[in-house]
Amino acid sequence: TTTISFKLDYFNTTSGKCFVQILKKLDNLAETGHTVVLKWYYEADDEDMEMSAEDLKASTKHIQLEKIPYTNE
Repeated sequence: TTTISFKLDYFNTTSGKCFVQILKKLDNLAETGHTVVLKWYYEADDEDMEMSAEDLKASTKHIQLEKIPYTNE
């Protein structure tokens, strides 16, 4: 199993494109039967970052997505 974790406060279009490139390479690996998991940590009240996970996941077919909310307390 390959697990990639993202815990970001912010990212822009350029870095988002880099994430997509990475995920596409991992998706090719997952297509061969290797388990690939994307763990996406986001602040519980940040709907934009939560939806960003779905947007990135849309560029793949075989990667498992785990959205993990957290609070800064």
